[in-house]
Amino acid sequence: METLDSFSKDLLRETANIMAQKTVRPIENILRQKTIVTKPEIIMQKMEFVADSLGQADEIKDSVFIRILGDGQGAVVLLMKPEDSAKLLVEVDKDMRMDALREIANIIAGACLGGIARLLSLKLMQSVPTAATDMSRAILNEIVSEVGMTNADLLCAQVSLSIGAGKIPLSMVFIFDNDTTNLIISKSKDLTKL
Repeated sequence: METLDSFSKDLLRETANIMAQKTVRPIENILRQKTIVTKPEIIMQKMEFVADSLGQADEIKDSVFIRILGDGQGAVVLLMKPEDSAKLLVEVDKDMRMDALREIANIIAGACLGGIARLLSLKLMQSVPTAATDMSRAILNEIVSEVGMTNADLLCAQVSLSIGAGKIPLSMVFIFDNDTTNLIISKSKDLTKL
C-alpha cells in the first residue's frame, strides 16, 4: 500500500471512531454493565508484524474470529485473557463461556460493520464466529492467513474497552485488506464532498 496522506489517515481514524462507539451499546445491553471505550488505535502493518504491533503477542488469550465478507474483506477479532473472560462471564457456566463470547463478538461485529456499511453505502456481511484459546500471535497469524491476507499491508483498528466496575479489559481488532482500506478511504472522501 502506498503511504497514506494525512487526510486519508484522518478518514480512517474517523471510521475507527465510529466502530469504537458502536461497540459500547451492544455490550451494555447484553451485560448490563457500564462500558468505557478508549480512542481506537490505527496501524498499517505487514501481516507478520500485526501481532507484535497490537502488543502482548505471546500472551494466552481467548479469542473469537469473524470473517468480513461482501464489498470488503477482512476480519474482526475479540481478544481477552482467559481470567478476564471468567470475571466478565462469572454467571455463565464454564462450559458455555466460549459460546457466550462468540455471541458477544457476533453482536458487536454486526453493530460496527452495520454502522460503517450504512454510512459508506457498502454491503458488509460476517461469517459465523469461531473461538479459540491460544497465544495472540498464533491467533492473529492464523486468522490473517485464513482470510488470504498474507504478504499484504493491512489496516488494523484496535478498540479497547473497560467493562463494569472491575474495568475488565476486552479488545476488538478490525483487520482490513488493502483493497478494502482503499474502498473505505474512497467512500469516505465521497461523503466529504456532499
